[in-house]
Amino acid sequence: MLSGLVAAPAPQSMAAEHQITDGTVTWGIKASWRNYIGSTGTLLDGGVTRNSDGTFDWPVASGSFDDISNSLRIDLAGSVHFRSHQAPDGSYILDSLFKDLYLTISPTEQTIRGTYSGNPREGGDRVETEDAVLATIDITSADFDVSGGATTWGSARTFGGPDNGLYKEGTPFDPVSIDYTGPGGIPELGDKFEDQGAPS
Repeated sequence: MLSGLVAAPAPQSMAAEHQITDGTVTWGIKASWRNYIGSTGTLLDGGVTRNSDGTFDWPVASGSFDDISNSLRIDLAGSVHFRSHQAPDGSYILDSLFKDLYLTISPTEQTIRGTYSGNPREGGDRVETEDAVLATIDITSADFDVSGGATTWGSARTFGGPDNGLYKEGTPFDPVSIDYTGPGGIPELGDKFEDQGAPS
């Protein structure tokens, strides 16, 4: 019989942050605004493309997923620039730029953030807001799937955030779909979404 040996502790699971480098996010911002501006007044840059239904595909630039908290961050490349009603001096009365977008899905936040730059609809000096909450995401409405090494959040409802620059906070915006190569999971939420998109 062997004595004096101390049993080794059982291995503990380690938190793993997985890097994301490939994927696409489909988000048209808001259909009524897109349709009002029209395709000729909508400038796409940095790899953003337009789908047949008018929505936009934003390429994933980078991201990460934490498999302990099921927290996801996706940074997007490109920008969408809406312009309409050109003034005699060449400027545009309606001029709104969305860039530097990133999505967060975690136990405490489900948002689309980015830089918004635009002319206020009620008039006045142009404003620019960095790290603006452009929209909130109702992840409970999404079709979620992890298979074949890829993760999909399909058609999650979104609602205008406090810094969207165009509409009243809580206004229904276009649904967002997220597709990327890598693991995923659904975080535990302390709040649920109501129809207007604000946590209850």
